[in-house]
Amino acid sequence: MPDVIINDIEKASAMAVNYLSRYVKTRAELLGYLSRKKVERGIAEKVADKCEQYGYLNDENYVKMYVDYKGKSKSKRQIKFELKTKGIGEELIEPAQFNDRIAIENLVRKFFNKKEKSPENLMKLKGSLVRKGFTFDDINGILGEYESWD
Repeated sequence: MPDVIINDIEKASAMAVNYLSRYVKTRAELLGYLSRKKVERGIAEKVADKCEQYGYLNDENYVKMYVDYKGKSKSKRQIKFELKTKGIGEELIEPAQFNDRIAIENLVRKFFNKKEKSPENLMKLKGSLVRKGFTFDDINGILGEYESWD
């Protein structure tokens, strides 16, 4: 059976609302979904515009929510990369408020709740934090203060 291109705006709108009702998505994710469902590009753009008008789709709010949630355990660099893969432009990512310090502190606490403090474990933690995209200066500064934490 040949692929049928959907050019009915009502059908595409229903598909979009159903898709957006499950999780918060970006405009690019919605357009990708509609494209995979064989919705004509022009219709998909109109549906995305309508979803933005109704408040079902808002990339700026998506960035704020994503940074608030993921910022507790991920670096600014990692979050920026993930947002870009979700189709968010640099103009929306740059104004976001990132705080790597909170994320590092959370990850250090979590790590040492499970493991004893030793030079070997400290090196493992540092390596893990570097791979997550945190800077050496931030890591060493926070680990240097770790002795005085509660």
